[in-house]
Amino acid sequence: MSTIKILHVDGDTLMRNMLKFHFNTQMQSVNQEEKDASRDELRIVTSVANAKQALEACESNEFDLILTDIKLSEMSGYELAKQLLLKKPEQRIIILSAYADLNNINRSFKIGVVGYLSKKNSVERLEEVIHAVLSGATHFEEGALLKIHKGSTKFDSGALLTTLELQLLKLVYLDRTRGEIARQLNYAERTIDAFIVKLKKKLGVRSKIGLAVYAEHHQLF
Repeated sequence: MSTIKILHVDGDTLMRNMLKFHFNTQMQSVNQEEKDASRDELRIVTSVANAKQALEACESNEFDLILTDIKLSEMSGYELAKQLLLKKPEQRIIILSAYADLNNINRSFKIGVVGYLSKKNSVERLEEVIHAVLSGATHFEEGALLKIHKGSTKFDSGALLTTLELQLLKLVYLDRTRGEIARQLNYAERTIDAFIVKLKKKLGVRSKIGLAVYAEHHQLF
C-alpha cells in the first residue's frame, strides 16, 4: 500500500479542515482497524485557500491528485486547472464544487479534468471517486456527459491512427482502467500514460472522455 498525496484547494476553511480530518485522521484509524492493504492510503498533504497558493505548492511539490473548488480568490478553479494541465497534462484533477449544473460540468470536461463531483456527496463517495480516478477512470456528476452533444467538440477527421493507437483508443472507449490497458497491450502503466497524452494531443482533445467522444463521433467501434 502506498500513500496518495493530495492537494486540496478551497476557500472554505471548514471544508478544508473537514476533508483533512477525514482522510488524515479518521480514515487512518479505519485502515488500522480493518488492516486493509488492498487500497492506497489517501492523504491530504497540502491544503490551501486560493489558486496562487496552489500554484506555489505545485512548483515545489508533486501531487498524485488535486481537488479544487471552482470559486477561488486570485483566479477560478477552471483557470487553475488550465494552468496546471498546461504544465503537466497527465496531472489528475477533480473539481469539487457546490455547483453541479451541466454548464459547469461541460466546461470542466473541455478543460481536461478527470472528475467533477458535487459537495453534496458524502466524503465516502468522494473517496470512491478518487480511487476510481487513480485507477484510470473518469467521473462526472450525474452522468451529465451523456447530455453533451457530439457536435460540441470539433475533431480532426483526417487524423491517421496507427494500429497501436486504434487499440489504445478502443480500450479507452470501452472504459478500461489504466492497469487493464497496460496488461492487454503489454506495456508498463507509465508508458500507457505517455501514449494517452500523445494520442490526446494528436486528436485535439484534453481528456480520456474526449478520446471516447472522438471514437463515438467517428463511429470507430
